Amino acid sequence: MDISEMKRIKLLLFEASNAKNASLVEGYIADKIIWHEGCAGEYGSDVVFELPKKDFIDRNILNTGGFPRKKEIIHQIAEDDKVYTLFTVEGNHSTGNCMGYPPTGKHIRYNAQYTARFENGLIVEIWATMDGHYVLKQLGIIK
Repeated sequence: MDISEMKRIKLLLFEASNAKNASLVEGYIADKIIWHEGCAGEYGSDVVFELPKKDFIDRNILNTGGFPRKKEIIHQIAEDDKVYTLFTVEGNHSTGNCMGYPPTGKHIRYNAQYTARFENGLIVEIWATMDGHYVLKQLGIIK
């Protein structure tokens, strides 16, 4: 798979997320995704787990259980079998949990990054990071 095709699929992933339309990308997602949740572990360590395709779609495309948000791509870089995407997340924390905290009603905006690894035309692994401290400050959880 060439780099431009991988970038196109990543763009579709964000379009699908904003539209909550999984049919745009279902055919490009492996049956299981290895998910690296940066800054989620103790002292900001990486937490790695395997997400079945349905859970990945529910969590990242359909946003079930999360707060309503829009994702906007700022920049993408592709090399070998990976596409790095820097993006902005914005929304009102009026429903669902954010980092384990119940709705605060606050509007938040932050940058995050996903690096997706492709294998045989499918997304098989994602590294996700964001500045959790900055998000918690916006939510009023910490000073």
